[in-house]
Amino acid sequence: MRQGAFYETQAQLILCQAGLQIVATNFIATGIGEIDIIATPSQQSLLIFVEVRSRKKSQFGTAADSISPTKQGRIYRTAEYFLQQHPEYAEYECRFDVLLFDVMADGVVHEWLVAAF
Repeated sequence: MRQGAFYETQAQLILCQAGLQIVATNFIATGIGEIDIIATPSQQSLLIFVEVRSRKKSQFGTAADSISPTKQGRIYRTAEYFLQQHPEYAEYECRFDVLLFDVMADGVVHEWLVAAF
């Protein structure tokens, strides 16, 4: 299993433990982008688009530093495409979260950024 897939699975577990239901994983809009996880709370009309990032601690920054404005734009456009393909979510409020995994010598630290962008 590649590192990204491992952390995406870990992120799904974290989201489910928080009471969210997974709607889709690795949603691809060809030529636009990909969203790692799409989830929703069971009692709310809220759709959460989740980007999962992992990075080994280095001089190049943390996992959060790797989410550029360009990447954010691709996520927004992919979310719009998802909503076009799934009209049952048309009235849902949308939120963009990030689950970060910083891999350090002594372990992994994760952080959930709610409404990150």
